[in-house]
Amino acid sequence: MTKEEDRQREAIGSLELISSVYQNVLQKYPYQELDFKENPPASLIAHDGGTHRKKEGIMFYDRVSLVTIRRRSWVLALATRSEGYPANDFSFDFKAFQHNLWGKNEEELVNDIRKEISDSCFFQKSLIIGVVGRGTLTNGRYPPSARLKHLLLPKLGEFIAQKPEIDRHFVSGPGLGTPIVKKVIKYDPELAEIIANAVSEVLQG
Repeated sequence: MTKEEDRQREAIGSLELISSVYQNVLQKYPYQELDFKENPPASLIAHDGGTHRKKEGIMFYDRVSLVTIRRRSWVLALATRSEGYPANDFSFDFKAFQHNLWGKNEEELVNDIRKEISDSCFFQKSLIIGVVGRGTLTNGRYPPSARLKHLLLPKLGEFIAQKPEIDRHFVSGPGLGTPIVKKVIKYDPELAEIIANAVSEVLQG
C-alpha cells in the first residue's frame, strides 16, 4: 500500500473531524458537561417561507459543556443532528459563547443556557458549521468565528486528504439544478488538533 493510499484509508469526514475537535478543546481546560436529559437545547438555523406554510430547520445540541478559560466561563455546544428539510444542508454546528455562572444553581444554569442557544438562531455564536454535500466547513455569523477562519484558512489545504468529486452530468434537488457529489472532502485526522489549538487561541482572547 502506497503512502497516498494509507492517507486515504485513514482520512475522516467533517462530522468525525468536528467531534474530535470538540473533545480536544475540552481536554485542554477544566470543564463540566451539562445534562439536559432527553430534551437537548435547539436552535433555528433555516426556514422556508413558502407561499403555503412556513417550514423550519432545527439543530439539536446533544453535547453542551461549561469550560473555564483564563477565569472566564464559556459554553461549548455541539449539534450533530437536525430536523426539518431546510436544515438538511448542514451536518453540524459548533457554538461557543461566554456565560455568567455567578449565583446560579444547576437548574437556573441549564434553563439560561437552553434559552441562549435557542436565541442564537441562524448560526449566531457559531464557530464552525458543517455543510452537507461536499463535506466542507464554513464559519458562523460571529466575530470569533471570523478570527478562527483567519487563523485556519492558510492551513486547511494541506490537510485535505480527499478533494470533492462532482458529477456534473447528473443533478438532483429542487428543479434538478444541483450536481451530484460522488466523493466528499475528507481530512487528515491531525487537522483536529490544529483546529482545536486555533479554537483555544480564539477563546483565550
